[in-house]
Amino acid sequence: MRPTFPTAPRRERHDLVNLRDNENPFGGPHRHYPDNGNDNLVAAYTRALDAVEPVPDGPAHPRWRWGPENVLITRGAADGLDLIFRTFFEPASDAVAVTPPSFALFDELATVYRIARLPVPLRGERLDRLDVERLAALPAKGVILCDPGNPTGTCLDRRDVLALLESFPGLVVIDEAYVECSGRVSYRHLIPERPNLVVVRSMSKALGLAALRLGAVFAHPDLLTALRKTRLPYSLP
Repeated sequence: MRPTFPTAPRRERHDLVNLRDNENPFGGPHRHYPDNGNDNLVAAYTRALDAVEPVPDGPAHPRWRWGPENVLITRGAADGLDLIFRTFFEPASDAVAVTPPSFALFDELATVYRIARLPVPLRGERLDRLDVERLAALPAKGVILCDPGNPTGTCLDRRDVLALLESFPGLVVIDEAYVECSGRVSYRHLIPERPNLVVVRSMSKALGLAALRLGAVFAHPDLLTALRKTRLPYSLP
């Protein structure tokens, strides 16, 4: 399946009226549909993240650059999660593992899209440990994590997350909506070596921009291509 609407900006001649999309030729600066790729916003956002958030130890991936091929801007983190459920999980067929207590939206999306839920409760006094062995053995197509946790407010033990990425063959989605409050390194930096990892971020909380409804999905280019195929056209006004 190919995307219904291309992400690249179209070429236009200023002496012609575009009738394909029935755009108003007299509408001033707002006469065109918005950029469907959001390249400028992706560049500004990733530059800001590189400047303000902790960076991982060790050398960066030599050929990896953050850009529109591996970052998708969404209408908040919730829109990114909804897109992930719609794109990668088959209704009435697939299952996802969740780790309660966790973000209630995970359960709601699974219910709406008829995706079976396989709960594996968090462990430890601080509810920060994963039962990695049990999660890896489940017949699930994906594991949905919230880190930092909502409503727990704690970060998962990084050793458990790394062990899960090593042992689980399916998709691992990490909702990092509150990562700026934690001081830890984002898991987005693992994506070059972990093509099954998807990281969801929010600008609403970190930047105090709740009303703008902006978020982002970080993933391997192949996964981003799939997400663009199911995303509504011109989804960001």
